[in-house]
Amino acid sequence: MAIQTINFSDLPDKYRISYQPNAYNRPLPVAAVEKQSIDWIYSMRHGRQVEPSAIEIAILKNAYLIVKDGMDGLVCTNSGLVLRESRLFATIADKKIEEYILTSIGQKPDTIEFNEALVGFDGAWTNYYHWIVFGLCRSRIALNYANIRCPVLIPSYRDRQRQQRKGQTPLKKLAYSEDVWEESLSFFNLKKQTQELHDGCYKIRNLLYCWPDKKYPTAITEHPSFYEGIHQSNGPNPLQSHNKLPEGTIERKRWPLKIYILRKSEPRIPAEITSWLSAWLEDQGVEIIQLEKFNFFEQMQIFRHCTHVIAPHGAGLTNLLLTGSHKISILEFNTTFEGESKLRPWFYLLAANMGHSYWFINLDEKLSQFELKKGIQRFIESRIEGEGYDSLALPWSRH
Repeated sequence: MAIQTINFSDLPDKYRISYQPNAYNRPLPVAAVEKQSIDWIYSMRHGRQVEPSAIEIAILKNAYLIVKDGMDGLVCTNSGLVLRESRLFATIADKKIEEYILTSIGQKPDTIEFNEALVGFDGAWTNYYHWIVFGLCRSRIALNYANIRCPVLIPSYRDRQRQQRKGQTPLKKLAYSEDVWEESLSFFNLKKQTQELHDGCYKIRNLLYCWPDKKYPTAITEHPSFYEGIHQSNGPNPLQSHNKLPEGTIERKRWPLKIYILRKSEPRIPAEITSWLSAWLEDQGVEIIQLEKFNFFEQMQIFRHCTHVIAPHGAGLTNLLLTGSHKISILEFNTTFEGESKLRPWFYLLAANMGHSYWFINLDEKLSQFELKKGIQRFIESRIEGEGYDSLALPWSRH
């Protein structure tokens, strides 16, 4: 039997904190292999035109927040309904969620009972993309536009790390380092306001939840306030803010201009391509980068100095958000995932709205080595295309 849910749009007590009154057009992606179609961008509700939308805050009275691997971030009303949006990235079956809720609600909540608090993460926070986009950026919007002074609740990284080190098999494995965790909190100026929670069920008298007025989560990345919050963290001058790197950070006299992001695990590129790709790219003057070897601020410096980024689909491309006003060209090797019929547009959305030039190669289509090399060379030799960007899509251009 499925758990009973309630939609964010049906919550009675919510208010608008930011509104985008006009539609705007995103620039189209560029197919590196010219014969490939761009029709995939119209999948999953995302097309070229972005419709007007709002960001809202809901206040749930006497609600509960669950912190637990597989059901992280679940929000439950005092009547036992689960907030649908908080359920999106849970990986535990409904029956087990229902059992946990029944045994947890009504008992004394773990450790702390909050008067008011903002949920600052989602169920996939252990993934770098989700941590930055739906955790830190979403929290930054709420703090900037709703003038929130209460704690921002996040799970304990160290607790989850200890669980993994003890040999437990997590449903959501930590995919970035503790240094990245700490430094990203600092970069978004959230470290002092966040409160880490141990696993458990917490009662919150006034639980604040931020969401766009659309049902799909990535709608938040289409809203100008999302990029304004990032811009405020970056500072008007992209190399002025956070230019003093933390102790232990690698300092380089020369940062590479053209890079290929090599994934340590799950390369997402067929073996027949990986067998020649890295060596060939190095011959073209492209430097091979493994982002796992760099902390958060080092990754930021890499993206703020390069001109061209080549990468398979993966969370490392989230660093497109950290470039400030520096514009780059991106080539994403994209492919469909199990259960999906279209390419994922997530990094196209970030790149387009940041003002970067976005290119792609669809690896679902069988391409010869000659076609791949020709498409990649076309990208490497390109300059950032000068298509005009709407000021709503690039709100920091007004500063």
